[in-house]
Amino acid sequence: MQKYTITLNENQLRLLSWACDVVSRIQICQLDRVADIIEPKDDPNFAKLHAFQDELLNLKRWFGFAPNASYGIFSEEVHNSARTLWDMHQVIRNRLAYDAHPGITPQNRWWNGKFTVDFDEPFHADKENPLIEVKKE
Repeated sequence: MQKYTITLNENQLRLLSWACDVVSRIQICQLDRVADIIEPKDDPNFAKLHAFQDELLNLKRWFGFAPNASYGIFSEEVHNSARTLWDMHQVIRNRLAYDAHPGITPQNRWWNGKFTVDFDEPFHADKENPLIEVKKE
């Protein structure tokens, strides 16, 4: 399999992680994440965002989902690209979390209060492709 290298700064890496997260969630019908793309949370026009989220909930109902339901990442209905993107997001957020906290390791994170999923070992959902590698220069 051919390999490629992409050079990104930290901000670009964060944005790539965010994009992978959002698109993978849309693909599993967590459509409420679309509102995060369209309008920032601090927008003073909160009523407009709230109305848009209501429309997204209606779209979820059209797909047959309850408001908090979605496909699972392993559902047969989900295209493998959602799993690929989810894996990419997990690897990137993990790298960024450890880079932002020098001295924290997978072995000592619990004793140092690093309980968030950012520090979890990436779960490999995509069985067709290997996990990406992210190294800090």
